[in-house]
Amino acid sequence: MSSMAASNDLTALLQKRTEIEAELDNCSAVLDKHHLSMSDPLIDSQGFPRSDIDVAACRIARTSIIRLRNDHKAVMSAIEASVHAGFQVETASQAAPPHAPQPASARTVFTDRQPFALVNSVADASPAALAGLQAGDQIVTFGSTHAQNHRALARLAEEVAHATQENTSIEVTVLRKQEGRTAFLRRAVRPNTAWGGRGALGAHFLPL
Repeated sequence: MSSMAASNDLTALLQKRTEIEAELDNCSAVLDKHHLSMSDPLIDSQGFPRSDIDVAACRIARTSIIRLRNDHKAVMSAIEASVHAGFQVETASQAAPPHAPQPASARTVFTDRQPFALVNSVADASPAALAGLQAGDQIVTFGSTHAQNHRALARLAEEVAHATQENTSIEVTVLRKQEGRTAFLRRAVRPNTAWGGRGALGAHFLPL
């Protein structure tokens, strides 16, 4: 693949990501309008559909959010693969030595997003610690959440609740400054309420 083709592929993937995130925002707005989370009940205590919300619209929004989150995860993986492919093409064209792949736990990724949250603390042996998150990391993306849609970090809790319910991992991109260098790193964090500490991640976040 030529460097031009790799660039075109990446541009298309970034556009697809933007479209998915816009759809996610629209679906989340439906739930916000009804003051509803992904796990709040749609029926009342008598087992009937709630009369204070548009149950059909909320059910459709929830289903769409689950689908779009899966699509977003797939697109983010494709973006990372495209970035690495483009790097390899450029390296080959310059007749440089082959680029040795980094371990999956320390892959560098590139993003046009700005950090929106700070990892204030990470408990020892917690899911966050096992995933490689460190105090001082700046969150750039957290699942489908980024600087433009995190709603004062409220969406972080929603992402964690969804991943806990589905027993899936959350793709997290962090900006890490270490020894005078800055890198974007991706981590896969799997929430676990039974790890023995506070919260499902064992990490505390602050808004930037």
